[in-house]
Formats: sequence, C-alpha cells, structure tokens
Amino acid sequence: MNQIRFFATEAWDYLVRGRGTSLASVVALCAVFFLFGLVLLITFNVRRAAEGLEARKGLTVFLAPGVSEERAKELVNVLEGFGEIASVTFVSKDDALEDLERDLGDFPIGTALGDNPLPHSLLVEMDPAARSRDGAATALAHELGSYEEVDEVVYGEAWMESLEHNLRVVRIANLTVGILSAFAVVLVLLTTLRLLFVGRKDTLRILKVVGATDQFLRMPFLFLGALQCLLAGALALVSLEGARVFFEALFPGVVPLPVGARLTFLFGSAVLGCIASFVAIEPSLRKLEQDNDEVMR
Repeated sequence: MNQIRFFATEAWDYLVRGRGTSLASVVALCAVFFLFGLVLLITFNVRRAAEGLEARKGLTVFLAPGVSEERAKELVNVLEGFGEIASVTFVSKDDALEDLERDLGDFPIGTALGDNPLPHSLLVEMDPAARSRDGAATALAHELGSYEEVDEVVYGEAWMESLEHNLRVVRIANLTVGILSAFAVVLVLLTTLRLLFVGRKDTLRILKVVGATDQFLRMPFLFLGALQCLLAGALALVSLEGARVFFEALFPGVVPLPVGARLTFLFGSAVLGCIASFVAIEPSLRKLEQDNDEVMR
C-alpha cells in the first residue's frame, strides 16, 4: 500500500511539473475518448430501439372478406393454442378503420368511400423462444396462410433481418473505433511520456546505477498514464452528457449510458493508459540500461 501511495505521488508530481504537456495530453486524450464514447452512446440507443422493435415482432393476419366477427374470435382461440404463439389480438375492421383515419390526420376514409374496405385482422405475437429461431416467423406465416379464412399474412421477418445486419455493422464500427482509439492513445502518450522521460533521464539513470529496478522506474509512468487517461475519460463523459442533451432536443428519447457502462468506461480508460504507457516507456528504459556504462565510467 505504501508503494502504491509512493508511485501515485510521483505520478502526480510528474503531472504537475509538466502541466503544460500534461494538459495538452489530457485534452487530446479527451477528444479521443469523446469520439469513442459518442459511438458507444449511439450504439446503445440504437440497440435499445432495436430491442423494442424485436419485442414487438409479430404477424398481422388479414382475414378474407365475409369472415364474421364470431368466426374471427373462434380463430383467436384456435391460434392461442399454438406453442409458438404468445398472444393473439382481434382487431375489428371498424377499429382498423378508426386507426387508419387517425394516422391520416382524421381524414374520413369511410365517408369518402361510402363503405369500410378493411377486413377483420388478427395481431399475432410470437413466443420469445420461438421468435429467436431462424425461419420460425416464415414457417408460422405459411401455416396460418393455409387457413381458408385467411386472406394474407404480413410479417416483419425481412426487415428484421435487415435490422440484424445493420446491428452487426454497428458492432464492427464499435470494434474499429475502439482499435483506432487505443492506437491514438498510444501515440499521444508515446509523445508526452517520452518527453517527460527525456527531461528526467539523468535522474533515472543515477537511480538505475544505485540499484533501482526497471519496475521501480517504470511504475510512476504507468500511474501517470492511467491518471491522464482517467482524467480525460471523466472529461469525455461530461462532454458526452452535453452531446446527449443536444441530441435529445432533436431526437426525444435519447438516454444516457448506464452507470455500469460509464464506470467500465473510466476503468477501461485507466487500464488503457497503463498499457499505452508501458508501450511508450519500455524502449526508453531498455536504452537507459544500455547506457549505464557511460555513468559508471
């Protein structure tokens, strides 16, 4: 615990002494983390909307003209006995006409046509387990279409497949942006930490000669990299919340990342800072070891 406190104090001292360089580094890292966080925020809201659509995925069964309301309700009882069906809702042609007129701005379709052209219909919601199986909706649609009372079955399997494809593209975009962000973090710390290392090179070389291990010399820089990335990640989350408020004004319903995701983001930023610092500082440590003989002479 004392060692951790010592390394953290050294890292803070490095940060304060080189505050100009550190500030530039934190700002650059903040921009990188903000872009990555923005992609995560968009992805989270897209997936949230997609899950809502997935939950509502079902079939609309349009009954043939002339099918009575009583027969339609009998079909409801028959279909509810299917294992892959969770629920069936009967929609009368009058209710369907009212919904259509409401969607069209209360335009009186029935009055204009003189008759209600819509049929009775059934809204079929599939069981979640059955819905997750490939081709289940298509098979059920064919089966329902075989009933003589059924005129047509409409279902969203095609556009759901398109949605799944787009979600895969979003996941690939997340991975790509994440890799590019990690590469950018390494580049930023590679520059700033090496500048700091060069400024303390003589002191570090003397410590090496008197017996300091590579681990002892390395740890303050790892703490410094983690600290810079942690500060940048926190600033990025604050900026991300501002961006979310802006987007919510344009697209109501945009929600922030969950608390767990934000904490993971901060923790991941610190870990990435440690790894990037190791990559940045290790070549300089190796060179310092090779130059020890100059000090000995």
